[in-house]
Amino acid sequence: MNRKWLKLIRSLHQKKYRYELRKFFIEGEKILKEAIEYKVDGDILLCSEQFYNENIDASQKFNFPVEIVKEDDLKKAGVLKTNNAGIMVCPFLERESYYKDRSLLLALDDIRDPGNLGTIIRLADWYGIPEIYCSKTCVDVYNPKALAASMGGFLRVKTSYVGLDEIIKTQISDYQLIGSELNGISLKKVNDIIDGNKPKIIFIGNESRGLSDSLASSMDVNVRIDRFGEAESLNAAMATTLFLQHFKSIK
Repeated sequence: MNRKWLKLIRSLHQKKYRYELRKFFIEGEKILKEAIEYKVDGDILLCSEQFYNENIDASQKFNFPVEIVKEDDLKKAGVLKTNNAGIMVCPFLERESYYKDRSLLLALDDIRDPGNLGTIIRLADWYGIPEIYCSKTCVDVYNPKALAASMGGFLRVKTSYVGLDEIIKTQISDYQLIGSELNGISLKKVNDIIDGNKPKIIFIGNESRGLSDSLASSMDVNVRIDRFGEAESLNAAMATTLFLQHFKSIK
């Protein structure tokens, strides 16, 4: 692998350089296949000979170079322990969501774990959620662990980093705001008090602290997931699953 690309990819492990250069990288067979299928713009695809032979048709037209490299070089450059497929360097995505139904959206307040963020993006992809609003303190969507956990969902679900308090006042006044809070009403009873005709945004809070006080007080309704055991809390991605399943089922 050319030393220039090795140095660049290693620098993109850090958020600082990702945002300075407006670039990120993806790696691994599944996510690369999806990126090729969705015609993601790239600066370069560095891949193993096996991946090239199995996935790159000679007639395909790419607007960026494709180079065959050694698998050891892929391991040195990326974050995966094993990578026999490749790495693609890409500019930040500038695209709309694959999904068009905006009757249910997600907002994330201060999610810090990249695995949680990636899993939530994957869930949004599963449930056809077009956009996730992330507070500016959320972990970076281009974090390699978040991208890996999204299982390609980042290609279809738009993520926007915004001031959540501000967009409540300016952008989403026509939405019903649903907060995930331990002291809220039971999810089993929420159908009795929500407006079934209004679009909704589900707000999921920080893994340990939940929603900020200002956001919790701005919700139309705060909702809890009933606890039957002794666990202190649910993982943010688990809570998101239950909320999405409930609100998608009542549409």
